[in-house]
This record gives sequence, structure tokens and C-alpha cells, in this order.
Amino acid sequence: WRGRAAEVVDGATLYVHADPPAKLDAVLAAMRAFAPPATAAAAAHRRNAVVAAQFDDGSGLGWYRARVVEVGPGGATYALRYLDFGNLEAGVPAARVAPLDAARAAL
Repeated sequence: WRGRAAEVVDGATLYVHADPPAKLDAVLAAMRAFAPPATAAAAAHRRNAVVAAQFDDGSGLGWYRARVVEVGPGGATYALRYLDFGNLEAGVPAARVAPLDAARAAL
């Protein structure tokens, strides 16, 4: 079994990514090629929707697949769970969230 730590919350909680590296590499390559549609700024996202979201992994903002966990007041912010790494991020501004096409959502 192979995996990598995705997020360490505290001394008792750890999220591990267990997908084979080849599949993860394919997903990350597809997301690097992602460009949000021109209508993304006006899009409103519902709870449990799969979206593209920008996350700073330490090397700058990049697009990643995420599921909407919670919608903030007026849709101005979102709480997101990143699908490929398992980490949770709250307070993500709507400008960093975009609709995701079905092909990338299904990877």
C-alpha cells in the first residue's frame, strides 16, 4: 500500500491520499490545463457541487477539484473539501471558485 499525507489536522487526525500516483498525476495535469469559463464570475455554486478551486500549495495558486461543503452568506465565500488531497479550506472567496466541466469532475 502506498499513500501520502494530505493534511495533518492535529495529533490525532491525519488525512492520507491513497490513490496510485499515476492517476493523481493525470488528474493534476488535467487541472493544470484548466481555464475557467468566461461566465465563472457570475456562477453560484450549491452545497455538494464539484467545482474547480484555486489553492496555494506553496508554489502559488493552482486549480484543483473540490466539493462545496458550505456556502457563505450571499455566496461570497465557500468552505471546500479538495477531492484529490482531502484537505478542507473555509472562507474561500467566490473569485477563486469556478464551474468544473463534467470530464474533469469525473477523473
